[in-house]
Amino acid sequence: MVSITNVLDRYTCKNYSLVGLPEDHGLVYKQKVVYRVLDEKTKREFLSVGEYLWHDVDTEKEVSFEKILDWEDLVYFDNQDLYAKELYPDFRKTFRKNFAWSIPVAARFQIYTDQVYFYFYAQERYNFADYARDLRHKIGKNLFLYQITARDMIRLSPWYDNIIGANGISLCAKSTRDLPEPTMDDIFIQWLEWRDVERMKNRWWRLDRTFGYETEFYKKEIKNYPQKGSTVSDKAGNVTWTVLSVNILTWDVKIKTEDHEIFVLPNEQLVY
Repeated sequence: MVSITNVLDRYTCKNYSLVGLPEDHGLVYKQKVVYRVLDEKTKREFLSVGEYLWHDVDTEKEVSFEKILDWEDLVYFDNQDLYAKELYPDFRKTFRKNFAWSIPVAARFQIYTDQVYFYFYAQERYNFADYARDLRHKIGKNLFLYQITARDMIRLSPWYDNIIGANGISLCAKSTRDLPEPTMDDIFIQWLEWRDVERMKNRWWRLDRTFGYETEFYKKEIKNYPQKGSTVSDKAGNVTWTVLSVNILTWDVKIKTEDHEIFVLPNEQLVY
């Protein structure tokens, strides 16, 4: 018997469905797994490492199980990863010097490509061909400069506490490290109540413990909900209400009656 489970790829920070894992695998949360990934551009397979997730995750890509890292593999893996971390301080210093508006995040060694991945967060796009050439010559290794999202910045950070999931989606990671300030567009797209909009706008990036931001998730899921301020009814069409806000993580819609009573109903019970 085989099963499908989920992994978080260490190098791309993407969630994958892991196909071909034996039923009696015995994996525990965040244990490292090796699998084959198909490169959509080159149509070639390559090996990668991911961390097993204990919760279900909605993914768009499947990868094929290869093996669970045994003790000898883990020792080699940890030694190579330590080497990458030793390179990181110099990378952080020189990268910030060359690209002042960036936030260097981490460095990891891809053991199956013999390549160091250097991660950074930035809202701008950079031309770092000259910098990459000089850095490659300095460390004597192949390297890859990887621009990541705000959510992935937290996932890669050594200070993150845990990956948080809701409704089968691996949304973010809880962390003691602050995120960049979200834009108002990112906030408005959630169709929150005004008091919540103001709370997020003024306090979001000042929290001691904050959450990663997944705008693409909201853009996709919000299409399945009634618009804020619109009119909805029950499935029989006998009663109508006004939508005040929605909560896509709990599948709920807050509505107001003609008598100004306010209550919450599951989205699936509404017609709009």
